[in-house]
Order: sequence, then C-alpha cells, then structure tokens
Amino acid sequence: MPIDSTSWNTLKVDDIEPLTKDIFTRGIPDGVILILISYKPDKRTKFFKDFPKENMKEFPLLDERGIKSFIKEKSDSLWVKLWNPEIEALSEYIGSDQFRIESELDKLSEYQKVHPEMQYTVQNLKEFLYLTPEQNNFDFFDIMLEDQKKAYKYLENMQSEWANRAQMIGFFHRGIKNFILLADAYEKGVKDSKILASELKIHPFVLKKNLSKMKSLLEKKSYITNFLHGLISIESDIKKGKLSEENFWLRIKQLLFAK
Repeated sequence: MPIDSTSWNTLKVDDIEPLTKDIFTRGIPDGVILILISYKPDKRTKFFKDFPKENMKEFPLLDERGIKSFIKEKSDSLWVKLWNPEIEALSEYIGSDQFRIESELDKLSEYQKVHPEMQYTVQNLKEFLYLTPEQNNFDFFDIMLEDQKKAYKYLENMQSEWANRAQMIGFFHRGIKNFILLADAYEKGVKDSKILASELKIHPFVLKKNLSKMKSLLEKKSYITNFLHGLISIESDIKKGKLSEENFWLRIKQLLFAK
C-alpha cells in the first residue's frame, strides 16, 4: 500500500486514509503483516501520527555503507568468504537491489558447496556472475545511439575479451532494462533523482549522469525496442540450439544497424 508525498503513486493519501482508518478500527489479526511502501514518506500526515508505533518496523533504503554491510552479513551467513575488494565490487556492480544481491550470493554459496576450495576474487566474481558496472551498460547504449560504427568497434573489443555469450546477453539486458525503466519514469514526469534511485535500484551517480540525456535517448526509443526484440529472438535460437558462436556475434552486430 503506497503512502507518499510524491506524484509517483497514483493513489493519494486522501484516498488511502479512509481504508487505513477502517483497518486500524477493526485491528490487524495476529499473523497478518501489513506492508506499506513509500519512496518519499511524509511523516507529517495523520496516518503516520496515528499508526501504533510499537507495531511498526521501518526498512529504510540502504546507503552505500549499508549495502556493503548487508553483503558482508549475508555472505558470512552463507559461509561465502568475501574480502573488502570483492564486497566493493558487488556493491558497485549490483547496486542497491538487495533481492538481486541475495540471489547472486546464493549462487556463490551453491557453487562453493561443490567446490569448497574456491577462493573468490573480483575477477572470478565477474566471470561467475556475469557482472559489469551499470555505467558500462549506459555508456554502450549512448555510443550505440550516436555512432553505430564506434559501437561496432566496441563490440569487437567485447568479443575478444568475453567468450561467454550469456555474459554478453546479460550485459545487453541490464542496459535495456535500465533504459526502459528510466524512460518510463521520465515520461510520467518523475525526475527526482533520489526517488528514481530508490525505485529503479540504479546507483545514484549512474542515474544522475544519464538523466540529463533522457530527451535525446527518448528520440531513439523505437530503435532500442527493436534491438530488444532482436535480442529475444537471438536468445530463443540459442536455447533451441540453432545459433553457433560465430553466428551469435554476427547477429548481435547486425542489430546495431537495424532500423
């Protein structure tokens, strides 16, 4: 149930308060958890003042230090040994999405059960989890939209460095996902970087840098949409065993110049 002082939500406080008043009057049964989601809570409202504080637990958005502590605590609980450089890398590459952080750490834990001698490093984390910094995704799409020939050379370098097709597809999907989510919010009039960073789980620095480019990016929206459709087709062919390694890279490069 969203309770906000921002236009991000379609439900306003005035619409929600009658519902919450009814809930509070009847009471919340034992064993029932009421979750209130807010990207910019306004604690001056009657709702927050009347809510029984003894039954409330707040889960604020974690800052950079909080994310690193979360990674440390979670990895320790799974018996996954990570030192500060690896924790820094996960924080930078994954961002503040705690669900995804847990998911990636679970993968490392399962792998370590089979290979107990494994010592994780920044380099092999990139290989196991197909990690690339969020800014790299935006940088590539920025090049792709402005200069396809330069983007082609970028891809040539990627091909020589990354032999894994899954890593490449993951790179594209993250970039497209970030663009679509950011473009959707921008078109709805949501341009507050703090709200967007909280909602989209994109690193604030990365978001702020790219938010200023949204007008020019939106002019190429159909091109990116077509690129996504082509990428889905390529993935389908890989899963069906119809696409060789060589033809995979050829198809990816063809997408660059598709209209």
